Amino acid sequence: TIGVQTTPVKLLRNLDNQYNHTWSAEDEKYRGAVGGYLNSLSLQIVASKVSSKDESLLPKASEKLNTNAETFKPLPEPGIHNREEVVRKMTTMLAGAMDNNGISIDIWDYGGQDVFHTLHHLLLTRHGLYLLCFASDDLVKDEAEALRYLTFWLNSAKIHAPEAPVIIVGTKAELLKEDELKNINEVVSKLASRYPQVVMRTTESITSFYPISNVEGTGVDDLRDIINAVTVEQKYVNRPLSLLWMKCLDTLIDLSERESRDWLSLTEVTKLANETGIRSKSEVLEMLKLFHELGKLFHFDATDNLSSIIIMKPQWLVDRVAEVIRDKDMHQYDELQQQRIKDNGLYEDYKRLYEEGITTRELLEDLWGHVQVDFLLDLMRETLLLSDYTFGRHKKGDADLYLVPSLLTTSKNLINDDDFECYCIYDFSKVCLPQGVFDRIVCVLIAYSGRFEDSQKPVLSQGKAMLWLGKGSVICLEEGSQKIHLSINKSDNASSSMRVITHTLKKVNQDVMNSKLVWDLYLSTNDENTILYEKAMKKKLKPWFVTGQQKADSAVIQRADLNVFMDFLS
Repeated sequence: TIGVQTTPVKLLRNLDNQYNHTWSAEDEKYRGAVGGYLNSLSLQIVASKVSSKDESLLPKASEKLNTNAETFKPLPEPGIHNREEVVRKMTTMLAGAMDNNGISIDIWDYGGQDVFHTLHHLLLTRHGLYLLCFASDDLVKDEAEALRYLTFWLNSAKIHAPEAPVIIVGTKAELLKEDELKNINEVVSKLASRYPQVVMRTTESITSFYPISNVEGTGVDDLRDIINAVTVEQKYVNRPLSLLWMKCLDTLIDLSERESRDWLSLTEVTKLANETGIRSKSEVLEMLKLFHELGKLFHFDATDNLSSIIIMKPQWLVDRVAEVIRDKDMHQYDELQQQRIKDNGLYEDYKRLYEEGITTRELLEDLWGHVQVDFLLDLMRETLLLSDYTFGRHKKGDADLYLVPSLLTTSKNLINDDDFECYCIYDFSKVCLPQGVFDRIVCVLIAYSGRFEDSQKPVLSQGKAMLWLGKGSVICLEEGSQKIHLSINKSDNASSSMRVITHTLKKVNQDVMNSKLVWDLYLSTNDENTILYEKAMKKKLKPWFVTGQQKADSAVIQRADLNVFMDFLS
């Protein structure tokens, strides 16, 4: 997957080595003046291949310069007479220096194993260009499975990065004949037609994907060309950026690289930003938000723990989460890690994590090297990858436990139909039910169930969960093909149980799925049929609709802290 972001300037101090800029004798006098006044400038410059002759793009000095006389010292060179001349010359030199070097591309390779799919919402961004790669011969061998694979990834991009372009790439082209590639093109074209963000080829016989051969090298140049062409067309690549923000980013990156720092504190970043000339806290936070979207750093603000840390190396965060959420058979801990876990008396905790999806704080601290544990716990809570698990804690001082639903592996038959009086079905077949939605619903419900003193220990397995929502209220959730089935033990609990699940699903949709999930809700009737929710509501069908039923408050659901949200459910 290709993530693209702007690199408008590296500041004058980096022009020589970053852009291989050669300073003419005429420009030398400007270099000293401009460099000396860098902290006084709030110049904005466009990040693209800007022609140095296009003066319409140059900012007006009167609007962009800090006019504080104390910060704007006398010019040392007699040949420069006014501020406007300095700013215009500076902009021209920067624009010229960026010719053919105005775009920086970071490459992210996402894990394809199922267990990593729950991390997509952290990594897929609208400021990206995505390469969806498949082995061409796989589509010939097993068309259905190959299409399932392609559909899954296209749906992920549609949900998490709906405006980002997707280029489909077919590898191993050397193994196929021309007519086989054309047949593949027909199949992929039908699928791609449902996704407007897929980049189609208009001048070739193969229109829906880019066939390449890593053995023969064919198709690679065409792929590079389309990546460059599509990238420069993106609006965010050409957006104006504050020069002070870029200077601050350079300072943060330099500090991170120089001291091998994976993360910086918000206090440190604020101080460095102030020294750069960014004075207000609101502007610092706005700057961090932009660079987060561009993939240059990570900054989350849902809790105080999250807001206090800026991740300078996003791979560090991915690696920390992947220390827990991983395919234990394919990505085993090395011998030293395994021995350390045993030496620290945590082997049973380790086994329970990958057998039951339940872990202890002690094991997480060990896996994370005792670094930023509270931050990582808050991150996984707020992204609904992990939930506090209070069942089995009988007294103060018992170990903190957590549930990681995506690690549940076994499948159990939880339901005896005679124990449940009514049911409803959430049907996602109009679009899709992405992997990870069910697990996140379980995360919220585990925390909610734990609030009731008389709730029993839940019964959990892969794609199934039986939970108690207080005394006498039992529900069972099952994930099926594009559906989630909710069974309720007593009809008296139908309305309240449906409300809890529906609001939980809405929260997952808004917080994690970019509000792109679409579903129909069907309710069971007394004659063992089902009826669409909207029709049932008009009829005030019992037991689903009762007098005094509370309406949803979208302002509470959307981006709400989990505790606030669960207060709303109660």
